[in-house]
Amino acid sequence: MQTRGARYGIGIGTILAAIVLGVVWLTVGRSHRHPTHYERAHAQETRANLERMQSDREKRQAQEDVQAAQYQAYLQQTTALIAQVEAKWRADVDAAGVSGALGAVPPMLAVEEHTNYVIVTNKLADRAVCVQLQRVSRRSQKGNDYDRCRLDLDSCRELPPGASLHFQQYRTGNPPDCANTPLEYRVGGPFTPEPTWWTRTALEDFDARPPPEPLRRGSTESWPLRGNEQKLRQLLVEKDRATRWRREFGPKVDTRKVEKN
Repeated sequence: MQTRGARYGIGIGTILAAIVLGVVWLTVGRSHRHPTHYERAHAQETRANLERMQSDREKRQAQEDVQAAQYQAYLQQTTALIAQVEAKWRADVDAAGVSGALGAVPPMLAVEEHTNYVIVTNKLADRAVCVQLQRVSRRSQKGNDYDRCRLDLDSCRELPPGASLHFQQYRTGNPPDCANTPLEYRVGGPFTPEPTWWTRTALEDFDARPPPEPLRRGSTESWPLRGNEQKLRQLLVEKDRATRWRREFGPKVDTRKVEKN
């Protein structure tokens, strides 16, 4: 005869076995049952959303790739245009002879030298000129081996027709050997070419420049003509510019000596 404890233990075991079997049945039964209509619809919607998100990402990436390629092409085109403008300007300067020896005064200017400054006057009545001045002292007989003393700004200053400007000579920050040496003139330039006349030492400096840095994304403020394609192309239009320059400011036009006070 079984004791009460034994019968109680058998009862608990039977109950636990029944619970385990029930859980197994529910799990297996649920895993093998067919999904409801709502579950199927939800799964289809989820899959469609995932596919749409993937498609949107791919479209955005494709658009970004196209835009990056277009911008890179623009940078390359602008770089090529800038190089063409500079090359044409440099060739026209030589062909027109709009250059002179160190100390010679450009024919469109009148110049007065003083101890610490220079007065430059635009003699032209119909157009402005853009002028940059430096004093230059040759260090050796090597090409473009000069000391340069800056006068006023590092960039050219615009003089309206008939106007005069003072160019201050700075001693601080300039080499001492060029403080009283001849003036070097840069009138105009590749991107402001009307009119143009450069001292030959300035042309040596222009020719010895290192290759320009590639144009990059970002502000175009520092780009020549801010990268304006139309303005750059306009500087390539006039094929006989050198002929006109020679007629206006070429070697047959006397460069007067500087007046010194």
